[in-house]
Amino acid sequence: MSKNNKLGAAKQALESTLEKLGPDENYYIYFYSDNTVKMLEGHMLVASPGNVSGTMQWVNGMSSTGFTNPRDALADAFGKLKPSTIWLLSDGKFSSFKRVKRGGKTRLIGLPSVLKQIRRLNAKEGVRINTIGFAESEDEVDGSLKDIAEENGGTYQYIRSKTD
Repeated sequence: MSKNNKLGAAKQALESTLEKLGPDENYYIYFYSDNTVKMLEGHMLVASPGNVSGTMQWVNGMSSTGFTNPRDALADAFGKLKPSTIWLLSDGKFSSFKRVKRGGKTRLIGLPSVLKQIRRLNAKEGVRINTIGFAESEDEVDGSLKDIAEENGGTYQYIRSKTD
């Protein structure tokens, strides 16, 4: 997300979405790359102006590095938060592998597709999943974003990130 202000575009879209939430709605945010970074609260927050403001301070301090692997964030969200809607944002193609350290060595291990994982996680839950792709051109974002949204009652949106 560091190229072409993708992270900046994602942060703006996130802020706009949070500001539209009503006081009876809740949210929780994960950032993902090689690792998953989640909000410290560990639970859904009420969309009050104070919570949104504090969350945006945290969001604006985030930087981008590594692969594009949302699998751990998705597993945690489905397993712990029980959301009614998930927004999955990505700036590229989902990684098909991840780095694993064992005994001082780093290996790459293969991963199932994100779409397959969501099919498994959401088989009985019925969670709506909206997706947004950020890139200079739409062919740079993972094609499964459209399928994920379609199969899970959500919407897909492409946002062209500005070039530097």
